[in-house]
Amino acid sequence: MILRRLAIGLVFIVLSLLYVYIWQNGDLRSLFNINCYLGLGLWVVGSLFSGLFRDDTKLKFNMGHIPEEDHRRNIKFSGTMFLIGLPSIITSIIIFTFVL
Repeated sequence: MILRRLAIGLVFIVLSLLYVYIWQNGDLRSLFNINCYLGLGLWVVGSLFSGLFRDDTKLKFNMGHIPEEDHRRNIKFSGTMFLIGLPSIITSIIIFTFVL
């Protein structure tokens, strides 16, 4: 499961590489921006589903009213978004460190 999610993230990297080299003439700043925004966007969506930005009082109230299955599904989706965005973030860090 984890490898499949990471593979989806790698597919996004390959697609962004193709886009940059075909339409942006190999501009590495564009590659950095695309991968950074994609990875951070996926992480923000995942953190929204994990409840990171919720208020504690509302979270305590919701924990009693949200079924356990829905809570597990949200946490699983959050982990999926984290793993899909991880290769993009790592690629952005490598580009920023060694190229830009």
